[in-house]
Amino acid sequence: LVKAKQQSFITTLSAAEFAADAAAASYPPEDLLPRSVFPALRHVDFDCLVDEEGVPVAEQLASPHLESFCNDFEDNECSALKRMPNLKHLRTPLHSNYDGS
Repeated sequence: LVKAKQQSFITTLSAAEFAADAAAASYPPEDLLPRSVFPALRHVDFDCLVDEEGVPVAEQLASPHLESFCNDFEDNECSALKRMPNLKHLRTPLHSNYDGS
């Protein structure tokens, strides 16, 4: 969709496992899930993020439109939450080590 300069108007993006493979290695991590491709997105659920490239899901998909988010954050401050003011449901992995500020 990015290459074709198209948008997807899905409202929910969910994946049991998400991995950046060798084909995706040619893209910078921040270009794998650009928010501009998903303008209607309201719910994000990535139970298991498996990649060595550090795909920043929260940073890319954060927006005032999100109502639910399930995934990890790229930083201990969870700074992407500042761009999710209408969030009603949040779930993060138990092993996360956030500072609570």
